[in-house]
Amino acid sequence: MAAAVLLSALGLVAGSVPIAAAQANSVMTLTYEVQTDRQGNEWLVLLAKLNQDDGYPLSQRSVVFFEKSDIFGVANVSIGSATTSAVGIASLKYETRLAGPHTFTAVYGGDATSTSVVTTATLDLQNLPVLAPLAPPVGMESISQWSMIVTGVVVLAVWGLLIGVLFGTVRGIRSASKGQ
Repeated sequence: MAAAVLLSALGLVAGSVPIAAAQANSVMTLTYEVQTDRQGNEWLVLLAKLNQDDGYPLSQRSVVFFEKSDIFGVANVSIGSATTSAVGIASLKYETRLAGPHTFTAVYGGDATSTSVVTTATLDLQNLPVLAPLAPPVGMESISQWSMIVTGVVVLAVWGLLIGVLFGTVRGIRSASKGQ
């Protein structure tokens, strides 16, 4: 009797499992723009527009942005992530001091209703916003040119003294070994 109840319960559960809907193909484009606030401050924004292939925007989806870097070998370095808006646009503020071509990749991992998509674009960044100058090293402002020269002379004198002691020791050991 227990086996019959168990089998009928399994039949009810199995009969109530929904069939997964087919995933729509996702399409993404990658662009940039310079945005300005009311105070006149400018910044560069990367824009990834995420749609289904029929043009319907995909909102509330996470997009991860990467930039191709060649510092210690070529690699895609993560520069941040953003969530798409109601019209399917993920925007990421990006700061750079280097005008010219930059290669970016935007990645959407997909979900139950839409497929994953990876888009790579080389964007020629021109007319970049003016960024604040790099901050000077903290604590180095009070060091004058003369104090650096005096420090260099002292270091050279100490090294000269050490080298003199080394040569004197070697000469003393040689003369002592010849005297025996």
